[in-house]
Amino acid sequence: MSSNISTRLAKKEDYNAILELSKQLYQVKKTEHYVPLTLENLEKMLENDFNHLHVATVGETIVAILHSVLRHTVGQGLTLRIDEMVVDRAFQGQNIGKMLLDELNSFAEERKINVLEVTVGYENRPAREFYLKNGFKQDGVQLTMHV
Repeated sequence: MSSNISTRLAKKEDYNAILELSKQLYQVKKTEHYVPLTLENLEKMLENDFNHLHVATVGETIVAILHSVLRHTVGQGLTLRIDEMVVDRAFQGQNIGKMLLDELNSFAEERKINVLEVTVGYENRPAREFYLKNGFKQDGVQLTMHV
């Protein structure tokens, strides 16, 4: 395991590396409804206070990203939803995903956010097992309608 792994909020200078890494996510999530991330979409996404993007770095290299969205719910108050997380294939198995979840948990606690949630595709068993192992509980079923 590399000992110089750190996590932080993304900066504008990180955008090109984030776009490159997001291609690995596209390879996993490729469906007819999945839209690959573009620089324009990334900039729009992060220009408000609801979207948050954390990165993990080894030295100066971004090796993982975690995108979350803040929402207000009637039943649970402030909720932070993990929309995407990807760890570069070359760096998987080094607890980087857990480090990003820990970073997000601290981020949430500082902001008095009540709930972290994530939706994982049924066929993505490794991701489901990862989140369950890291304290998430299965709580319902998500239904989707593409318009």
